[in-house]
Amino acid sequence: MTFGQWQTEEHFSDGTLRLLGLLWAVSAGAGPLLLEEPELSLHPEVVMQIPQMFARVQRRSGRQIIVSSHSVQILDDSGIGTDEVLTLTPENEGTAVQLIKENAQAVALHAAGMGFGEILRAITAPSEAAQLSLFGA
Repeated sequence: MTFGQWQTEEHFSDGTLRLLGLLWAVSAGAGPLLLEEPELSLHPEVVMQIPQMFARVQRRSGRQIIVSSHSVQILDDSGIGTDEVLTLTPENEGTAVQLIKENAQAVALHAAGMGFGEILRAITAPSEAAQLSLFGA
């Protein structure tokens, strides 16, 4: 490995570029920040660090960071509270928004030791998802 050489984006993987973009986005600015699926292209071990990293940035700067994700690695972080997770459910006339703490079953499962990732995967899974395996049959 040679040190001291200039690097361009051509030398980095998609995941590294995405991580650099995330770090820049959370560090720059002071207003609310909405990140959609920040885990894309990142290794699961890196993804597991995202909630704590964002929490440290938020504590230091006071910046509100809103994350949408389907990632079990993000949602299972033990530092995430029941007042910090919202579910968005499509309905005929829009989208229903509910704090996870308002779902008694989810709160009971979380109190029993189940992570939010597994709980939310069950709650939000499309009812007909198994039909996809029939494609091309």
